[in-house]
Amino acid sequence: MKHKDRLHHIHLHDAQGKKNHLALGTGEIDIEKYINLANEHNCRVVLETKTVDGLRQSVEWLLKNNKRDVLK
Repeated sequence: MKHKDRLHHIHLHDAQGKKNHLALGTGEIDIEKYINLANEHNCRVVLETKTVDGLRQSVEWLLKNNKRDVLK
């Protein structure tokens, strides 16, 4: 990834084909890869979903997958 040293903030969501802004864990993106990248660079992570239910599902996914540090 180019310019990793300038990374301070990311928007995170899942996607499946052309569908994006899905709840974490419901698509095909390697979410853990991006969470690890954010943690390595002490980035703020914004969860981006289209619905409140998608946001709830994303938070549940983070808790279930021991990624609580993203919720700080």
